[in-house]
Amino acid sequence: MKGLLLDICFKGDRDYVHSTDLFNELLKVLKLRKREDVTYIELNFYRLADKKLYATHTEEEDNKPVALLIYKIGHAEPRKVWCYELSEKVDCRKPYDESAIINASEIKPGKTILLEKPSGYTKIEEIVSLNKHLLSSIFRNRKWLFVKLQLYSKLTEDAYPLELSVASNIGTSIIKTEIHLGGKFLGYIYFSGKELS
Repeated sequence: MKGLLLDICFKGDRDYVHSTDLFNELLKVLKLRKREDVTYIELNFYRLADKKLYATHTEEEDNKPVALLIYKIGHAEPRKVWCYELSEKVDCRKPYDESAIINASEIKPGKTILLEKPSGYTKIEEIVSLNKHLLSSIFRNRKWLFVKLQLYSKLTEDAYPLELSVASNIGTSIIKTEIHLGGKFLGYIYFSGKELS
């Protein structure tokens, strides 16, 4: 392994690494969370993972990445961090009650969902849970997966309200949702929907 081992457990009853835990761990190890000069963060997911992960600034030609993080500090060139699986299984689990986020939210007209107060979870956990709940209420009989995040300003943990609105469909299965935090545009989150049989 030529990279940094990521400290991630399974979440709730899931048997795969949750996207929000990967995002939070990457911000922590790259020391991006408290920086005021981060001007862009993009996270792309390529596949689910059930093994331990490591992050590296070097792309591995013979290894398929789980995710790719792209970030900018000030006006500098974007930096890339690839996440790859190791052979060892994840051997820890932490509780997760997604309903605490959902129950504190309100679906509004115009394909919008609103969270006005803290839920006890991180901002990315709130964003992902709210978007999944919103899309499930609009497009029934689909399983939703978080595939991409684009943030154009700092993700402030204590800012509210958090508001998500469906912006557009990309093809037949990708939904782009606009994120507003504290009344200001934050970025977009993309989910892929698969028909349930």
